[in-house]
Amino acid sequence: SEQYDVFNEQITHEAEIPAGNGITNARSVAKLYASLFNDMVDNKYKRLLNEDILKEATKSNTPVNEIDLVLNVTSVFSKGFLLMDQAFPELGPGSFGHSGIGGSIGFAVPEKKLSFAYVMNRIDTGIPVDVDIRYKSLIKEIAKKLNKNNSLS
Repeated sequence: SEQYDVFNEQITHEAEIPAGNGITNARSVAKLYASLFNDMVDNKYKRLLNEDILKEATKSNTPVNEIDLVLNVTSVFSKGFLLMDQAFPELGPGSFGHSGIGGSIGFAVPEKKLSFAYVMNRIDTGIPVDVDIRYKSLIKEIAKKLNKNNSLS
């Protein structure tokens, strides 16, 4: 919708709007999610969340079948993350992340040592803010491969 077109403008990119205009790349978002559950760069950087804190941070905080008032769909949130089990059950339990306006997403599947992100050069202002078809097909293919041989190789 036209109300979101402002997010594609340079002036908005230059502004600092917490939780409103994260300008980044997919590699950085995926590394951020990986650092929550895994040591990084040959153990030079220790994981950000220990096992107990990660478990607490990814425990559902949403009543069963509650409708998200923003997305107008059933969403399950923890203390800071969208739990991916419902939207992408093929990823398996314990997957968490968050989608963004216009079609971006980042998430982690600690059990499978996977983090993933998808971002665009411009947001698509004409799509709903729940599950985007562009990343949905990518995630389904990744999950299929992971579940087939428990690795991406």
